[in-house]
Amino acid sequence: GGDASQWVLSNASDEVRSGDPAASSGDELAEAQATLLGDREFGLMYVFPSPEAYLGHRVETKGLLIRDEAGGGPAGLEFARTAALRGHEVALHEAMKSLGGQVLMAASAPGRADIGGIVHWLSSEIESLGVDVHLNSYVDEQLIAEIAPDEVILATGTMPRADGMQLAMPGSSIPGFDKSHVYSSWDLLGFGEITQLRGPALVFDDTGSFEAISVCDVLLAKGLPVTLVSRHNAMGESLPYPPVTAGAARERLYYGNFDFIGGHYLQQIDDDKVDIGVLFTDRRRSIAAQTVVFVGYNEPNRSLWQSLQGNGPTAHMVGDVRGRNSIMSAIHAGAELGRSI
Repeated sequence: GGDASQWVLSNASDEVRSGDPAASSGDELAEAQATLLGDREFGLMYVFPSPEAYLGHRVETKGLLIRDEAGGGPAGLEFARTAALRGHEVALHEAMKSLGGQVLMAASAPGRADIGGIVHWLSSEIESLGVDVHLNSYVDEQLIAEIAPDEVILATGTMPRADGMQLAMPGSSIPGFDKSHVYSSWDLLGFGEITQLRGPALVFDDTGSFEAISVCDVLLAKGLPVTLVSRHNAMGESLPYPPVTAGAARERLYYGNFDFIGGHYLQQIDDDKVDIGVLFTDRRRSIAAQTVVFVGYNEPNRSLWQSLQGNGPTAHMVGDVRGRNSIMSAIHAGAELGRSI
């Protein structure tokens, strides 16, 4: 699911009203096929099995939308700033309506608005340097061929995995991961469509980052009891110097209806509970949960980079799409690439 401002369907016909979600046929199909195409934005309903499956294809949507890949995050912004400072003519294309990428999503969580200052500063810098910014602009091979740039920088980022992979059991999906009450952190933080939130809630943290902490803050603010289950022994264990970065968050969470269970992995998700266990043991424990949020590892959006290999200008990847997993490392990578071209 997703917010309409973050989803764009290119070359779309005008709407053909229908109360039937099944594929069109007969007169209804003929009416849709006869309509001239254009570029429009629509409100999102649902995409199955995943938006990526439809990228580059002409499909009958009936309210379905195709997810664009974002490119205006900190890595792309810093590259644009650095390259412009060195005298390059830079055009930045962002698929969404505003710059910032995943940083804007992180800044939307309670108590995290200050992190958005990075994007605001970088945005003002590239504006003053004359970078040509195109919002709501989805980049594909055709657009690149029309622009004919000397170099292409792909800061296309990552998206949450949809296969239920967790690090403790990477070879198998979690039974029940496809249930309707299971969400990603992106769903909860505004990049998806939440059908309903019912307590109690269980958040599983596979990464040990601040992401799961922010998810817990959101759920607690909505009045849901929350249990945070982590593969790690402590919350925020992967953060630099956890006593400072995670310590205050830990105290804040425990003021609410909150519990933490460390050193476990997910065994199965049912409609009203989640079974968790300890790796290499027979330990099994059930936690009541009617809302489940899975905070795991993302997969990179590399389809455009792969299609450009040997086909067009030199393409470079920068930021999360290369496996950078922090704002600082993404900005450093953007600056390094900007100084080398």
